[in-house]
Amino acid sequence: MKKQTETTEATRTHILDAFWELYKEMPFEKISVNAIAAKANIHRSTFYRYFTDIQNVLEELENDLIKEIHADRIYSLSHIIGVLGKTLSDELLEKGDELVSALLMKYSEKIYYLTSARGDMHFKDKLFNYLRKQTEEVIQIPQDTMEFDYLSTLIFTIILTNSNYCYEHRHEYNPKEISALSRIAVKSCVDKLTRL
Repeated sequence: MKKQTETTEATRTHILDAFWELYKEMPFEKISVNAIAAKANIHRSTFYRYFTDIQNVLEELENDLIKEIHADRIYSLSHIIGVLGKTLSDELLEKGDELVSALLMKYSEKIYYLTSARGDMHFKDKLFNYLRKQTEEVIQIPQDTMEFDYLSTLIFTIILTNSNYCYEHRHEYNPKEISALSRIAVKSCVDKLTRL
């Protein structure tokens, strides 16, 4: 039974990977089930055992990405903001920046494509809502205030900017430096808003 579950998950992942390769190459509307099946080297009927249609593949890919981001505690907003609230040595902060920058690189490609002009607007909403929920759990600012809305939007914008900037300049700049800059920006904003 375990072997069958592993095979099922491997096939699903293989289809998602094939879809992702096509998604990077062409507009979503041009991707067909036949193209995914050919890229994944599977029969068309195998595709339909796992997904109802191409929109379903995109939704599952996005949901998996949010789950992965959540599973990486160092990248999670609650962890990052929790770390920001503590007085840490420069050495520990630098180590944190290294971990965050490694994860920025890990997710930057998918965030870049999914939030680009030809990406999926629904994904932006999913990511924003996920980050807003984490903000609610961590920041001690009433949620029905302009300050909370502003901070949620700022954090979302910084994460999008960092991911997209890291992807676009992946051969030119060190993501650790970008992570350190955003840490300073968020900490400054959190400090000011919590004093209001």
